[in-house]
Amino acid sequence: MAQLRPLRLISQRANNNLEISPDSDIVVEVVVDTPVLHLDALYTYGLSQKQSEVCEVGNLLKIPFGKTITTGYVVEIRKRNSKDVGIRGVLSILSSSPLLQPEIWKLIKSVAVRYCTNPSDLIRFAIPPRVANCEKKAITVKPRQVLSAETNLLPKIYGADIAKLDAIKNGAIVLPIAVDSFALIIEFILRKLQDGPTLVILPDLKDTTRLEEQLQNYPGINFTRFDSSMNKSDRYTAFLEILQGAKNLVIGNRSAIFAPLPNLQNIIVYNESDPSHFERRSPYTNTRDLALLRASSEKVALWFLDSSPSLELLRLVESKWLPFYVPSGEFLRKRNIGITSGDAEYSRKNVFTVIRKGLEKGPVLIVVAERGYFNSAICEQCSNQALCACGGKLVLSKASNPPQCSICNVSYPEWKCTWCNSTKFYKFKKGDERHAEEFGKAFPKVRVITSNGSLSQERIGTESCIVIATPGCEPITPEGYGAVVLLDGRAMFNRPYLRSEEEARFRWLNALTLLRNDGEIFLSLADSHPEVQSLLQQTPLKSSRIELQNRKDLQLPPYTRFIEVQCDSKEISVIADQFRSETSLRCEVLGPTQIDKENSKIILKATIEDGARLSEAVYDLLRYRSAKGRKALKVRVDPFTI
Repeated sequence: MAQLRPLRLISQRANNNLEISPDSDIVVEVVVDTPVLHLDALYTYGLSQKQSEVCEVGNLLKIPFGKTITTGYVVEIRKRNSKDVGIRGVLSILSSSPLLQPEIWKLIKSVAVRYCTNPSDLIRFAIPPRVANCEKKAITVKPRQVLSAETNLLPKIYGADIAKLDAIKNGAIVLPIAVDSFALIIEFILRKLQDGPTLVILPDLKDTTRLEEQLQNYPGINFTRFDSSMNKSDRYTAFLEILQGAKNLVIGNRSAIFAPLPNLQNIIVYNESDPSHFERRSPYTNTRDLALLRASSEKVALWFLDSSPSLELLRLVESKWLPFYVPSGEFLRKRNIGITSGDAEYSRKNVFTVIRKGLEKGPVLIVVAERGYFNSAICEQCSNQALCACGGKLVLSKASNPPQCSICNVSYPEWKCTWCNSTKFYKFKKGDERHAEEFGKAFPKVRVITSNGSLSQERIGTESCIVIATPGCEPITPEGYGAVVLLDGRAMFNRPYLRSEEEARFRWLNALTLLRNDGEIFLSLADSHPEVQSLLQQTPLKSSRIELQNRKDLQLPPYTRFIEVQCDSKEISVIADQFRSETSLRCEVLGPTQIDKENSKIILKATIEDGARLSEAVYDLLRYRSAKGRKALKVRVDPFTI
């Protein structure tokens, strides 16, 4: 009997010929969704007769590209000419309506030049992934209502100058301490909505949620939230609502600056100096710069509301480009806020006095620099850093735990110094858990709450308690804190990067907006420190102006432009020499500086006037390396950490 063999299917190659021959005289210019940097040009495709009747600028297309099939957006429709020979046809029109608006495409091109990046990367940042089912839903446009502000906080705080608000197109407003910032923002939004559709950009999801909750108290405001916290369907639906003019107010985070709001009249940026406004992934953009570019391109009003303006914004103010509003002297003189400072990092007597006074009025907020227990340790005998075998620093996560490596998590229950063999080490750089332990012992009858990045408390009640929080994680309390204690001043203001003072100033002043108007403040800095003097003299920008002048004298940002280039240590010297030899760029090359075992970086420094030319040169280098198949460079323009 013949042995049966297993069935064998005949393999067939699928027909891959999806080309469509364009039979009309209409062609489209398309920006193609491709990560390949040197393929960033516009590509011409032909339309069939049927497609040409429905295609619009901004439509998402399915197109052949090389040997693959991808998508792209229409940025121009025109008639075929003699140069359009051998062009390929569009496979299909995917979106039922235009998604990429001409003004947004214009903004994307400007941002791509500014940040040395591929326009298609910015399009993915600006337009959420398409969900076809959402396009079938009917979107209704509600009638817009003009609401008036009920609180009148702005005239009370800023005096007669605020009457000019409606007549001035651009400006910056400094938010005072011990005043609910969001009450001011709501009032400002209500004023600006009378002019027309408004876009509000906030630093993070916590702030967006807080504003969303307060806006729900005003049913007449037709607004939508637009940020990365939304699921795919909800986000795309919100995008379509914005696109079709169904909303007159949009709130969101960084990517919301590209929201295609029709007839946009106002852009409002809240706390533009917050580090969260810096995009930490490619294309490494910054909300402030994008808002400035969009406001200039679309001729709309631009306003910044800040607890502590960045030095970049302050430079615009000092150059008279941007009008500035600070709280009036009359308002500041009427307040009764006690301010105490201490040179020691932790002056127990002064701190405890402030805390006791605060607890009589409500909860007390203590802001510390670090989370954890102890975040650094040195040998008690020879003072060398306590290190792991891998080179990582040893930290203590809890009092009962042995030292642990911050990189590989290896524990050392029987630690011994690698230099002198001592088994005793000195612990410093206290974290929030260690502070909570110490304040819990000092105030045994008072509840102690911690709030940090891993376990953040959104809100607390009005009962007296001690809240220990890391910067940016301060809970909200309805009536404000009876006292705000700002610890670790020396650690925060002396971190080893250029913006350390600027960031610390913002963190502290932003925390002080949560204070009651009769609360107490403790600053862990010397009385002579510019920040302490600025608060004592009620001149909120004094310390910022001192730092700005120092930057100007040293020719550092914001008076110059920095472009950081990272790559293999083997190549960095060659790239540095290329820029040094290019005399037409007029740039200074700083470095190379070693980052780790394999990578190094250089910083290209140029004046503001020469910055655009330098960005073009860096982008040309990126495109050249992409075309040659070389390893991509990591480029950051005006990075937050320098």
